[in-house]
Amino acid sequence: MCALAVLIYMHVVGVPEKLANYLLSEASTPNLAIEADSVRIDLIRGIIAKPVRIYQKRVVAPPVMVADTVQIMINPFLLILKKQPVQHVRIVGVEFKNSIQKEHSRKQGDKGVHEDVEFKLEVVDTIWRDVRINSFIGTLKVLENGWSIEDFTTVLAGDEMTGRVWGDVLYNKTKRVVSGAVNTKLDPNILIPWFEVWNMKFLSMLMQRFEVNSIKPYCSGTFSKEIEKGGPLAIDCHIEFEDGLYRNVYLSKAVTELKIVAGGGKKSVVTLDPLIASCYDGTANIKLVIDTGAQKVSFDGELKDVDPKDVCGYIGILTNGFFDVIKMESPLIANASGAFNYGHRDKTDFTVAIESKRIYANKLYAEDVQFTLRGSGVTNYIENFSGDMCNGKIVADGYVFTANNIVATNKGGYKYNINLTDVRFDELIRILGTGKSHGYSGRIALNTELYGVLNNDFLSTMEGSGHVSVDKGEVFSLPIFGGLSRFMTKAIPGLDFVLRQSDASADFVVGNGKVTTDKLHIDGDVLSLTGDGSYYFDKKLDFEIRVKLLKSHTFVAKVIGTITYPISKLFEFKVGGTLDEPEWRPVNFSSEILKKLGLKKDD
Repeated sequence: MCALAVLIYMHVVGVPEKLANYLLSEASTPNLAIEADSVRIDLIRGIIAKPVRIYQKRVVAPPVMVADTVQIMINPFLLILKKQPVQHVRIVGVEFKNSIQKEHSRKQGDKGVHEDVEFKLEVVDTIWRDVRINSFIGTLKVLENGWSIEDFTTVLAGDEMTGRVWGDVLYNKTKRVVSGAVNTKLDPNILIPWFEVWNMKFLSMLMQRFEVNSIKPYCSGTFSKEIEKGGPLAIDCHIEFEDGLYRNVYLSKAVTELKIVAGGGKKSVVTLDPLIASCYDGTANIKLVIDTGAQKVSFDGELKDVDPKDVCGYIGILTNGFFDVIKMESPLIANASGAFNYGHRDKTDFTVAIESKRIYANKLYAEDVQFTLRGSGVTNYIENFSGDMCNGKIVADGYVFTANNIVATNKGGYKYNINLTDVRFDELIRILGTGKSHGYSGRIALNTELYGVLNNDFLSTMEGSGHVSVDKGEVFSLPIFGGLSRFMTKAIPGLDFVLRQSDASADFVVGNGKVTTDKLHIDGDVLSLTGDGSYYFDKKLDFEIRVKLLKSHTFVAKVIGTITYPISKLFEFKVGGTLDEPEWRPVNFSSEILKKLGLKKDD
């Protein structure tokens, strides 16, 4: 009865101070000492201490941590046998105050006293380095040369994110190294505060690039880290990522073998080999190496039906609007190798061989395209571009400056040389116009050089020059010549057929938001046309046109042109309006004549 009364007293009132100190000393480990303001004994739950402070032995420093409650389950038989009696420790409301300090070396010959300790450790409702630990449980072993936590499971949380970590961890006190084999199923952004504390700035930056949706990434691997500030880190793991974003670009699924060697700070080498990823209907199988010390991204592999804009978004290259203008359609194959140096761009050197079913630049497109994209320093080159366009051929080459170079040169972000041969006139009109070919015939050839700033309003800053020609076409049948056709067939009945047969050519200059020519020639069998003026990219027209008999370059036409020069002055026009609604105004016809021809209404 007396023993029961004592137990009830210690349960309700508390354990006497001397006994409490003895129990806490027995519960302490060789390296850690436990202190508490009050201690009670519960017949079911063991020793309950509140609030608790845990100190590192042989180190003069504030407590390593404080806790609201520590519950210690003790085996009384082991206590009688003077063996380590602790079986299970449950800690609630932990606040970490101080890091465990490196102990001073003991004097030679002082081996100290050590007894291995093993018990189940459970931690609930704790925040460590801005990461909430909802729960933690594992087997803690305190060894002569460190400690280990085996078969642990923990649930982490932060900013509406949750995740689970499980595995084994070992600390070697002599080497000051923490290592382990762990598995995770969590949003990697949860770990950012820990990476910041451990001075792993690159890993922190890398984690922030991920945005996880409903499926948490899975990771399984090993790690090793010297706990000194800036100490090396090694990670070797398998990762599965699904249904999320990386650098704001969607990833359907990605599987990789990841290796990280970090020396602290921003000097890290991250290797993903192989990285097998899918994005919508596309796949990638590449090796990717990110060297933060050299500020370089190296890559080697193949991509199938992956949008190049997405790939450049993953790596962080060619994000200056290039792929906002140029779009590629599947099937698409790209073989890439080389390195992009984001710290010293003059050291960039990569090559990407591309084959695409169709490539768009606004309304224009080319089919069965092959070309090489090459990066050298601050410039990205397009080389050996070839493909089919409107049943003809297109070949081109050029280069694109990076954003920094655009600012420095004032020339704009690109320069292209483009050559079209044997392109069907009717198909080109259909693509650029209303979607209908209108039965036009003829073939187009074009040779041009264009350069400017590559942005969403690139037409307004485009500059260049070139030559275009139409062979055996029906230029006069274009809607833009509707006003001329109506006038000429009224003035000279019977011209409605012969106006359809024509060749055309023009030298032109591009700049200030318009295309300008002073050498426009359209030659028909009966009539020829010369002109000069400008077409503005907002579709406005401003031309002066002169119509003559016969083809202008023949001897007969020159003789007849000389004889009929006074009459030909009647067939001079001003062309205004827009491309959709052109306005033809005869310069030298009076209002009366126009009324008689039915080309002007009575006032």
